[in-house]
Amino acid sequence: MEPIFWGNQVPGGSSVEEARPYIEHYSYDKTGGLVEKRHEYALDAAHGVAQWKRTYQTDAASNRLVAMGLGGESRGYVYDGGGNLVQENSERHYEWDHAGRLRAFRVQAAGSPASSYGAYGYDGVGQRVQKVSIRGGGAHATVYVDGIFEHHQILDGTSMPAQANELHVMDDASRVASWRVGPDIFNAQKPAVRYELEDHLGNLYVDWKRTRARARSLNRWNRDCHLDTSTVTLRRRFSPRFYPTHQG
Repeated sequence: MEPIFWGNQVPGGSSVEEARPYIEHYSYDKTGGLVEKRHEYALDAAHGVAQWKRTYQTDAASNRLVAMGLGGESRGYVYDGGGNLVQENSERHYEWDHAGRLRAFRVQAAGSPASSYGAYGYDGVGQRVQKVSIRGGGAHATVYVDGIFEHHQILDGTSMPAQANELHVMDDASRVASWRVGPDIFNAQKPAVRYELEDHLGNLYVDWKRTRARARSLNRWNRDCHLDTSTVTLRRRFSPRFYPTHQG
């Protein structure tokens, strides 16, 4: 799922000069549930230390997150009888099938058309085999085969739409490399050939393109942020471990 930010809480900077030390404090309830995270970071000698605080409110009966606040703003969460998230704040909506699989997702404010929409299809054993996404007036489809092959296509109504295939090389359950044949139709700026190396926690990968390496570490309780240098990109984000190109 894509991260959500409030106001000027942008996901980090684009230069190593913007990196600065920080301290995070966590508070938990009696059952071990996270209720508050406070992030403190140094500005300069004249301004001292700045901070932001995020609070989490859970339902006592279900232990589900019902609200998350940052500053003076708060976002609410609504669930169905099976515990699936069906609404986040007022504009993000989720639909699930009888087996608890995500069937559709849309970003739609009240009284307005959807600005983003995704539909998902599954095979008989529950594996996702198709995704259709519409965003910003453009649409594209992805077909998944056995977890190792993907076919991407732009849905623009032409007789020769842009297409690309992607093959994943697996080491049992872990992906060690991927190879794209065709253009970067989503403008994701990913290399055609990418090698992926994980640490012992499974939360780090390295992309290699010419002489440039890209690394990402997944921090369960942090938001999506990144730091670029000429050789390394560090990205920390909330779990789950995969990084989808569209919500859901």
